[in-house]
This record gives sequence, C-alpha cells and structure tokens, in this order.
Amino acid sequence: QDIDPKRYEDIQGEPMLFKEWQKGIIFDNKDSVYTDVTMNYNGFEEEFEVKRNDSKFIALDNRYYKKIVIESDASLSGKITFEKVKDSRFKNKFLQLVHDGEKIKVYKYFEARKGEVVVQDVGKTRTFENFKKVSTYYRLEGDKLRIIRTKKKSLIAELGEKKALDSYIKKNKIKLNSDKGLQQLLAHYETL
Repeated sequence: QDIDPKRYEDIQGEPMLFKEWQKGIIFDNKDSVYTDVTMNYNGFEEEFEVKRNDSKFIALDNRYYKKIVIESDASLSGKITFEKVKDSRFKNKFLQLVHDGEKIKVYKYFEARKGEVVVQDVGKTRTFENFKKVSTYYRLEGDKLRIIRTKKKSLIAELGEKKALDSYIKKNKIKLNSDKGLQQLLAHYETL
C-alpha cells in the first residue's frame, strides 16, 4: 500500500529505526529474494517501508515476508537481520537478531510509541505529540522469548561467568548500550 510521506509532520520525532534509509535484501515466504531494496523500519506501524522511487513509499505486509537483511556498520557482521519468531506475542512481527550462538540467541524488538507532551510556556500550556523510541532485548528459550536487561550488572548476572565477562568488558572498553558492543560481549561469552 502507498504511504503518505507527510503523515507524521504534526508529531515531533521520527518512528523510524534508522536515521537514513538503508539498502537491504527481502526474503518472502515463497523463497523469492529481492536485492538492493531501499527501506527503513517503522516502529510505530511495526512494518518495513520500501522506497519505490524518491517520492513514493510502500509498506510491506509482514505476513508475506520471512526475513529482511540490512547492510549496516552498526553490526559486527556488517549486516542486520530481522526475522520472525514463534513466540505468539510477536505474531507476524519482525525482531532484530542481535546474536545467534550455541549458548544464547538474543533478539531486539524496536517500537516507537506515540505520546503526548505538556509544556508550561510563559502564560500558557502547550501540548504536542511525539514519538518515543523503545528497544527491548529478549533471550530465546525454546519457542519463547524472555526479556533480558543489557545493563552491565544485569547482563553479567544473566550470563554468569562474572569474573571473565567483567574483565573482558573493562579490557576491551565495551559499550553495552550499542548492539555492536553487546554482540562483541556475547561472541566472547560463547568462547567461555
């Protein structure tokens, strides 16, 4: 379906995952592959949007696609993979695969929530809508996802191996507030 590019002009902020549109590959449910597609993920609508040309956009219907791969230096591998999971809470929704290892598989769910902000201005109150971006990380256990915290103390408690992981984080100056840092730590965790 076509999308109005001005649909959010009265709302502060953007619901998109990436600041810039990204090149990527789309895999549909019939195993067809579409390469060199310009797209972005809309966290408010919970769907990928594809540029057909410079002025026209379409939304992908999640039901017909199984995987999206975006080229990105924000990931250790140089690509970000989005796929569906079997957990019924996320039926027909894409989650970002952050780490796929023998010991642990971690996903990130991105959403943009629309809210109302009230500001007291000189002599009057102003109200406006804005988007708040929220990312939640999950550990896959069987077919279910369980929330995990990515703050250093919580993550080390989740993984165990306190001494080894704490030392690795300090030695390599890993920043756990980025997917790349989290991937680096989880890759090391796999070696322990």
